[in-house]
Order: sequence, then structure tokens, then C-alpha cells
Amino acid sequence: MTGLLASFDAPRTFGGEQAAMVLAHRWSPRIGAHIDRLKAEAGTMMSVYLAYSLPHDDATVPEGCVPDIVVRPSDGAAVLPRRASYAERYGIWTGSADRFSFPAMLGPLRGLEHVWFVEYDVDFSGHWGDFFRSVAALPGDYVATHLRSRTDDPDWWHWRTLETPPETDPATHLASFHPVARFSRRFLEVYANAVEQGDWAGHTEALYPTIAAHHGLSVVDLGGSGAFVPNGWEGRHYRPPTGPTQLSPHFGYRPPFSFQYFHEAPELFPERGRLHHPVKDVDASGPADLFMDLGQAVEAEAVVETLPELDPPPIADATMPVPDAMSEVPLQTPAQAARPRLSILQKARRETSRLRRQIAGLLR
Repeated sequence: MTGLLASFDAPRTFGGEQAAMVLAHRWSPRIGAHIDRLKAEAGTMMSVYLAYSLPHDDATVPEGCVPDIVVRPSDGAAVLPRRASYAERYGIWTGSADRFSFPAMLGPLRGLEHVWFVEYDVDFSGHWGDFFRSVAALPGDYVATHLRSRTDDPDWWHWRTLETPPETDPATHLASFHPVARFSRRFLEVYANAVEQGDWAGHTEALYPTIAAHHGLSVVDLGGSGAFVPNGWEGRHYRPPTGPTQLSPHFGYRPPFSFQYFHEAPELFPERGRLHHPVKDVDASGPADLFMDLGQAVEAEAVVETLPELDPPPIADATMPVPDAMSEVPLQTPAQAARPRLSILQKARRETSRLRRQIAGLLR
């Protein structure tokens, strides 16, 4: 690990039992203000670090961005070489986000008992400190959103990417959504060993929970709906989806939920104390977001179509234990900030996104 750490612009270790890492690959002053709010508010609970992922080793960090950790493609190849090969074979849009996050979590953040992972386009309609305070004692080696079994969602698109060892029980085939997630140190080590030494491959949304369940680690939902949500936590941190095959209307992957952040326009966030994703700045610099534009969404499906068809194993009912209910911490709304002026393009995309959500709600 010594040679790898030389490529990080950060200390080797950070103190404390847990910390949060915000991972970004795009940048703008508005994104910076959004992350500054997150770091300031969540910093009342734990250390929060900004990691910036570069598109290639010779790239430079955008002007105005001062990350605590810089992740380069060579870092991902050094930590998870088989996963890097998977991404080269099938393309980065088939779920290889671990190549960007694990170099930081197994490098500068190694040794922490738990690491919270937050994508840069996740927002919270409340005080981030209240969110992290409410989940501080939540058990689980892998904590994420939209956790469900293969039985619950047999037609999920990315099952076709999942490759497991022959002895894997199909009842442990799980799916998740992880723009916000928490990883235990035990999970990070088990996962890295599994994907590099075993017959594991596929989208991280399936690999993370399936590897955890296969190795007897605990898997917990942050508070949507379903068997993996702790008792009493249903709908606590994000609006539950309408069914196991759907994502939350406020915490999904396309279209963008909003083009303004909560601190800019809180009136666009109808419910307080909820996670929202994705929140985008169309003027940000950096590699293009595949799902930024509504018309580009089919590109991901076209990429996945190149994956080999796999014969699905027989599906058994998955029975997983869930932790006991915990007390809820009241949430407070931060002071409203002045709203920035929007360009015509931003307004058009915001209204298009809002219209799409309304139409989807009517068709359900």
C-alpha cells in the first residue's frame, strides 16, 4: 500500500471511529458551496473529507476545488485490479464505482471502523448533522438504500452482470442503491478480497449487498421500505418507493430531482429531513454525467446489452434479520440562503425534470 498512498494528496490515516467521504468527479462553485454545507454541518458529528476522482492520471483538479484526497485511475487499478479490468472490458457505466471509492477507503481512511460514502450529487433537506446523528448507532456492515432480494425484483436490469462463485446461495442475491452508504472496516476487507480472489463480478449495486450476505455480514436499509429496514424506520430518511421494483421518486438515478440545492431553494424540496438524488449543476466542469440529460439515458442500456446473457440460478426466498427500532432525532431546517440566478437552460431542464416526475406519478 505504500506506493499507492504516494499518489494521494492526503495523510495516511485520520482519527476517530468513523468519518464521511464525499466523492466528486465534477466541480463548480455551486457544487463547492453544497459540499461546504455538508462538511460544516456533518462536521459536528464526525470528520468529513472531500475526495476528487480524476478521469486520467495526468488530469488536474479543477480550479477552486481543494480535495482532501485525490483518486487517480491508477489507484483503482492498484487496489482492485480485477475490477479495473472489468471496467475496461464492459465500460464504466456497468457499475464499477468501487474503483473510485475503495482506493480512498482502503488507503487514507483505512483503519476507521465505519466510513460513510456520499456522492457529490446527494442532498439532504435538513441539517446534515441531524442526519448523521440519527444514524450514528445504526448497526450494519453495509448500510444503503433500496435494499431488496432477487425474489423481490427478479427483472432488475443489472442481475445479468452478477457473477458469483458456484456455491453462492441464490437467496443471498441482493440489490441496493448506494449514492449514500456506510461501509464497516470488516466489509471493506471482505469485499476487496472477494472481488480480487474469487469468482465475483458485476454491478456494485448487486455486488456490495450480495458479497456481504454471502459472508454473513449484516445488511441494513437506511429507511425506505422492505425487509431490510429496521423496525420503526420505514420511510425515515427517504421517501419509500411505490414497490420493490421501483426507486424512490426523490432518491433515484434519473431524471435529476433538481437543478438547485436545498440551501439555494428549499421550497423545491417538499419534505424535510429527506435524502434527495440526483441534484445536478449543468454548468459544472469535469467528465459528463451520463444521466444528466434525459435523452442520453439509453446509452447505459446499450452498454449493458453487450454483456453476456447468464442463466439465472433458481430463486429462493431471502430471510434476513433486521435490527431493532431506534429513537428518531428531530430535524431542524437550516437558514435559507439567497437563490442564484438560473440560466434559461437550467430553468428548462428543471421544469422538464419536474414534469417528468409528475407524469410518472400519474401513470403509477
